[in-house]
Amino acid sequence: MQKIANKLLGLVALLFIIPLASFSQNNSWSVENTEFQDNWQIKSSSKVAGNDDAISTLNFKPQDWYKAKVPSSTLGSLVDDGVFKNVFFNRNLENIPTSIFDDPWWYRR
Repeated sequence: MQKIANKLLGLVALLFIIPLASFSQNNSWSVENTEFQDNWQIKSSSKVAGNDDAISTLNFKPQDWYKAKVPSSTLGSLVDDGVFKNVFFNRNLENIPTSIFDDPWWYRR
């Protein structure tokens, strides 16, 4: 009876391990082309002077925008750029004003 239980346990373990191993090797969310990840800038639309058509052109000269990488969140980019420090220490994350995310943010490259 013990041999059957061990074989059954081994079979169940294999049924869980094989799918997990194959899933971890095929990560469809990874960014393969790093050419487009760097040199992005972000800024809240409430703090950008100009209309959307002008901002989205190459002629627009952004001033005082934050550095960003893509993919990332707006908050992640602000943390990376040093706007918010030590967000995972104590209760610092709770002290970040959520109102700055009420308006959409521009992402430019």
